[in-house]
Amino acid sequence: MQNKLDDLKNRLREVEDLNSASAVLSWDQATYMPPGGAPARGRQMGLLSRLAHERFTDPAVGRLLDELRPYEESLEPEHDDAADERTEADDDAWRWAGREWGGGRGCTMGWCWRCRPGCSGRSPR
Repeated sequence: MQNKLDDLKNRLREVEDLNSASAVLSWDQATYMPPGGAPARGRQMGLLSRLAHERFTDPAVGRLLDELRPYEESLEPEHDDAADERTEADDDAWRWAGREWGGGRGCTMGWCWRCRPGCSGRSPR
């Protein structure tokens, strides 16, 4: 179980690193970048965004979340691993991936049934 949790954390840490690098480029663009740097900066930020998205929505993340659910449920709510899974995995991966694990169209309300009680994972329409 610990290997799976470490794998999930490493995957999410990679996404966060890519997003942080993008934020630095964005700050530089707004403060110091010369006007002629816009085309290259656009390519750089686009690449980082694409890589972060691909890693974040990788089906392996969903499988890890499913496999770790029993572990999370066995922990006290205050346990660091339980909090990590809820905040990093559920609130981010399931909402941003925009789908139910198992193939539905996903929640159109901005979250998923996996992380919000009462949400069916489908549009209320």
